[in-house]
Amino acid sequence: MKVTILTLCFFIIFINFANAGEIYNCIDRDGNKIITDRPQDGMKCAVKETYRKPSPGEIVEKEAIKKQSELSKLAPLYSGSYIIVYGRDSCGWTQKYRKDFENMNIHYVYKSVDNKNVGDELYPRMKKAGLDVSSINLPVIDVNAHILIRPEMKKILDIYKTE
Repeated sequence: MKVTILTLCFFIIFINFANAGEIYNCIDRDGNKIITDRPQDGMKCAVKETYRKPSPGEIVEKEAIKKQSELSKLAPLYSGSYIIVYGRDSCGWTQKYRKDFENMNIHYVYKSVDNKNVGDELYPRMKKAGLDVSSINLPVIDVNAHILIRPEMKKILDIYKTE
């Protein structure tokens, strides 16, 4: 059993290295142009590009962004750049984001989802953005009409500063 697990580990590591490589523009002995990842002796080659297979997380994130942009764009709730934190006073994650924004001197609006009017505002926006509203992790952050669920702070700041 240990041998099988060890073999699988080596196989997985090998696959990860096999997916990364350099692509070469080459000219063979006969003057033909060839694009390859394995240049042979006698070819004159230059590196064309380096390829790295995206991780499953990167693929999922790109698909989510694509899906959100394919759907109708959300109308911004405010003119100019803004951040809205939808959460609960009792939610540790919500309080962490609020504290982080305050420590960075970033203006934000906090809206409690326990208020029915806030829920009536948030849930249709999430649905329009293609997000599941049957079970929601808090906080939900609206950054310039981009709805994000418990995102990394870097992502929030990138959207906030670019729009």
